[in-house]
Amino acid sequence: MRVTCDALAVDTPIWMLGDSPYDILDWDDHLLEAGVVPIAPYNPQNTDDPKDIGYRVED
Repeated sequence: MRVTCDALAVDTPIWMLGDSPYDILDWDDHLLEAGVVPIAPYNPQNTDDPKDIGYRVED
């Protein structure tokens, strides 16, 4: 989150890219509230019922 906050302090991007470890609901919520679309591959590792999606935020 520190890297994200530092990036948002410099400018407001349209999208923010991250790899699958960035598939964190808090990260998604923080960026969406700032008007930024988070793009990180869905990480089904920590669930017993994985979703059939590629990215959590797809719209």
